[in-house]
Amino acid sequence: MRILLLEDDDAQAELIQATLEHAGHTVVNAREGVEAIRIVEQSSVDLLILDWMVPGISGMDVLGWVRERMGRALPVLFLSARVREEEMVTALQAGADDYIVKPIRRRELVARVTA
Repeated sequence: MRILLLEDDDAQAELIQATLEHAGHTVVNAREGVEAIRIVEQSSVDLLILDWMVPGISGMDVLGWVRERMGRALPVLFLSARVREEEMVTALQAGADDYIVKPIRRRELVARVTA
């Protein structure tokens, strides 16, 4: 599976990328929301993993852009340090398919991506 990861923290991005590549996936990392949108426009991805707080356009804004232009065809997993129930519900109601709270648990991440 080809996965686009929107994550601006280098250490988090490296951990997530290594975890998913070890599970057999290809991961493309974007550090900013604008970059993530550009990648979605220009290439094929099977899954988006979005952090909420990134420079420029937020992960929530990227989610809105994807749902407006692509509908529900592209699965989106939110991966965020935001832990309040209201924030999780907001992301899910905005169209996220799943939500994981940081710090990640590697096996859980792989299981959710596979699901």
